[in-house]
Amino acid sequence: MDQTYTDRRGREFAAVFIPAEYLDTVYAVIKTMEEPPETWDKYMGKETGMNDIINMEISELQTRMKDPKTSESILSRELKHVAAACLCKYTKVNE
Repeated sequence: MDQTYTDRRGREFAAVFIPAEYLDTVYAVIKTMEEPPETWDKYMGKETGMNDIINMEISELQTRMKDPKTSESILSRELKHVAAACLCKYTKVNE
């Protein structure tokens, strides 16, 4: 990326263009990556940790999707957790 900036904590950010209709979604997933659910804690630091987290999140999503009483907000949260877990793994694989 050509343009980057560094925040007060020393983290480097790329200046990217994200289509407006995806901005809230991308922000929510990134925020979840930075502040993961507490359910991830027991897997962190283990060799298979991210794989286990992805499997757990997918399982939770599948369970919620089978339940006709599941609200859209719950589905949205579970989808966000799956996306965040997958992007964490993708980032790790491509380091």
